[in-house]
Amino acid sequence: MLIATLFDLTTSFESITGSDWVLLAAGAITAAITAWIAIAWLLRSTW
Repeated sequence: MLIATLFDLTTSFESITGSDWVLLAAGAITAAITAWIAIAWLLRSTW
């Protein structure tokens, strides 16, 4: 997934605007926080 995203970013780098970078960053931060919470919950529920 990461490689596909990086490939897509490199091939369409010229057409990405400032607001696209903000949305990409917001999505990445949201995904990281959600993953952190889910993993913490799973580890806590198994112990």
